Amino acid sequence: RACEVMAAAAKHSPSLAKAYALMLFAGVRPDGELFKLGRPENAARLINTRTKKITIEQDISKVNDIRIVDICDSLAAWLALDGPILPPNAARHVKAFRADQKLSADVCRHTFCTAHVTTHGSLAATALQAGNSEAIIKKHYYQHMTTDEATPFWRIVPDGKLGAVIAPDPNAPKPTKKAPAKKK
Repeated sequence: RACEVMAAAAKHSPSLAKAYALMLFAGVRPDGELFKLGRPENAARLINTRTKKITIEQDISKVNDIRIVDICDSLAAWLALDGPILPPNAARHVKAFRADQKLSADVCRHTFCTAHVTTHGSLAATALQAGNSEAIIKKHYYQHMTTDEATPFWRIVPDGKLGAVIAPDPNAPKPTKKAPAKKK
């Protein structure tokens, strides 16, 4: 479903795709954090694709605490799309898209937390990335997804034709060609 959401966002606009990618792959809280972080003056200063870090400053954070979020490879691919982080009239577009896709306000962030703790196996690391406590991560996100579900999640990338695709696993074994059967 995450791939479908990102495909629909990409077809709407690169900026909307970036906004949803920040929520889905970095756990940025919708509304407050997203709209503050996405302002051009903040985005240029706080989203560093070179160091692959996003700084959620105290005045941007819902919980008034600074946090540093890693930019995974799929988020980096989304952030590389043309255009600003947020589309013009962002609040209207984000909320209309959420309604169109039948998404709850925090579902992207919740998906991030669930996939992160499943992939990394650490309540503490996920709590730091998400700006939550370990108790909240354990109660709401721990063991709600399998590794088989989490692995392709982190490979959702933009695609010109389809909007979004799950990129091939670079660690998957290469298919081997079978030798033709010998005739008797």
